[in-house]
Amino acid sequence: MRAFVVAVFAFLYLPIALVVLFSFNAGRHASELTGFSVQWYGKALSNPFLVEALKNSLFIATTSALLAALCGTAAALGYGSIIAAHGLFSMALVAMIVGTRLGSLDRNLVEASSDLYATPLTTFRSIVLPQIMPAVIAGFLLAFTFSFDDFIVAFFVAGAQTTLPIYVFASIRRGVTPEINAIATIVLVASVLLVVLAQWQLRQRNPSN
Repeated sequence: MRAFVVAVFAFLYLPIALVVLFSFNAGRHASELTGFSVQWYGKALSNPFLVEALKNSLFIATTSALLAALCGTAAALGYGSIIAAHGLFSMALVAMIVGTRLGSLDRNLVEASSDLYATPLTTFRSIVLPQIMPAVIAGFLLAFTFSFDDFIVAFFVAGAQTTLPIYVFASIRRGVTPEINAIATIVLVASVLLVVLAQWQLRQRNPSN
């Protein structure tokens, strides 16, 4: 059983490790490792078409994540759950994360606030929002990651705009180069860091801890 698990992980992550390794290739061909160099990272970041695609991806991912965080939180609070049902996947993701945090919220605090004649808005702002804010931020980070890495949806609806995944896909059709490996490594590292940050944020002020 352990050998099977190792084989599955190797099948999933060995290609990613090879992409990272060959992104430091000193040669011009992605299939031949001729030395160690970081030149392709500099070349990738100085590519004007890549930079433009990166700006588009950052703008789209940030806007999408903000909408997902707002609408997903509203859906988790019960204000129009149809938003999550008919909205984007990222909105449903935020709704699930915030809903889980709400489920572990100490209801006695809300009841105590009501007993002290606090208005629902004051209760939400002073009691509920501070408790669920880590989940909202974590949902935002995960939604940003999904949106930034998305290719399928962007490919069909982007029109004349080019996002980073679309640029990488178009470049791969002309052949895999160390520059593409460098781009993939940067995106991989950024995505992993955002996911780790989201997980850390979820653990902050968790009522169940």
